[in-house]
Amino acid sequence: GARTESSQILRFFAETLQTMNQFEMREFEMPSYDEMHNGSEPMFKFVDPSSRILCTLTIGTPQHMEAAGWVQSKIKELPALRPLCVVLTRVLCAFYPNQSPLSGFLLANLVASFLQRTGASRVSWDFGDLLVGLSRYFGIDFDYSLTAVAAGRPQGVVPKTLLTSTSSSQPFISIEDPQQVGYDLGGHVPVDIQSVFAKIHAALRPYWSAPGCTALQLNMPPLLEILKRKYSL
Repeated sequence: GARTESSQILRFFAETLQTMNQFEMREFEMPSYDEMHNGSEPMFKFVDPSSRILCTLTIGTPQHMEAAGWVQSKIKELPALRPLCVVLTRVLCAFYPNQSPLSGFLLANLVASFLQRTGASRVSWDFGDLLVGLSRYFGIDFDYSLTAVAAGRPQGVVPKTLLTSTSSSQPFISIEDPQQVGYDLGGHVPVDIQSVFAKIHAALRPYWSAPGCTALQLNMPPLLEILKRKYSL
């Protein structure tokens, strides 16, 4: 069927690029027939050698194209979304070098929700303030027991009780699918994401509160070094 064909194309693509040393492949997920029949999609994961960002590639999945279109529309609406997602992706890869706990789509939902909820990034914004504020928001302030991330709604959040989850266990965080109102994507987050953001905030706050510190001083290499020194990454 179409999914089997997609798997074959992806495998050929992955093996060809790996032979050409175009990327460092971490994992190739080849679902069984039953898994594909029940909805799992073939994909492979690799690390971009220039940015060290963990990427996932799949084909033949219209919902992923729709998700990418949604993210692009949010980037136009919220200019700070793109740089925050890029930096947080690098930070999460520092904590989880083999597998980021948040896909790019889920991370974009969290960041967009924060920006909508706080009203930040609408006119002018300071990147450092937003990064520290976001890490505090999801590391300390956000009520995970009652509230769900809902970037598809103007207010950015929704009561958790309004969502339906197919996860067999209680998710660490509830994230409403902006393309399917009422559906909880939180089951795709395998770790306690609050503790991760709390660590990021604890590492950044002393540096950001230092006199004379500016956003330009908190660029990517020093940021990762701060995290590595504090948590022995």
